[in-house]
Amino acid sequence: MGQRFGRLTVVSRAENTKAGQARWECICKCGKNTVVVSQYLRGSKIKSCGCLRKEKLKTGTIKHGESKTRLYGIWETIKRRLNEKKRKDYRHYGGRGILICDDWKNDFRSFRNWALSNGYRDNLTIDRIDNNKGYFPANCRWVDMKTQANNKRTNRYITYNGKTKTFAEWGQEIGGSATLIRDRIDKLGWSIEKALTTPVKRKK
Repeated sequence: MGQRFGRLTVVSRAENTKAGQARWECICKCGKNTVVVSQYLRGSKIKSCGCLRKEKLKTGTIKHGESKTRLYGIWETIKRRLNEKKRKDYRHYGGRGILICDDWKNDFRSFRNWALSNGYRDNLTIDRIDNNKGYFPANCRWVDMKTQANNKRTNRYITYNGKTKTFAEWGQEIGGSATLIRDRIDKLGWSIEKALTTPVKRKK
């Protein structure tokens, strides 16, 4: 009696299992009582009443064998953007109040399960539908780089002939680029109509 195994201290002998395995009643460091099979105590397979696992879930430290996967890297990057003030991109994320839901913040597997059930592929990136809101299931999707670029908070939109598109999308439509449209309007002072209807000159 009195032996310690992790957070558990043996208090007394308990009734054997139906298979005849010895069991011990233990008190956990957190104050809860639990009964554990002897071999699990000695083999360090059980170290608490269950409170240790809950704590690890909250800090995201449970080993899941996926720390080197692309999805895990995306999950880590999201959290760093929101929490590491020394990062250059912090001001665009955590610095302006963007948050991550508790389910994802506390458990990689919750994020992974959502990703795999909602179109994740290795050639796609995570994108927030509303860039003024945080990372949570209803506001996130998996998109290609072109779609994500068009959804940047810094994008400007133009409405012409009933269509609203980004500079990049209008540029592509006339065979140019976002920079071309921006220069025509901001530097040359062209009207929106002239900027979007004037053909792009091709170098010979």
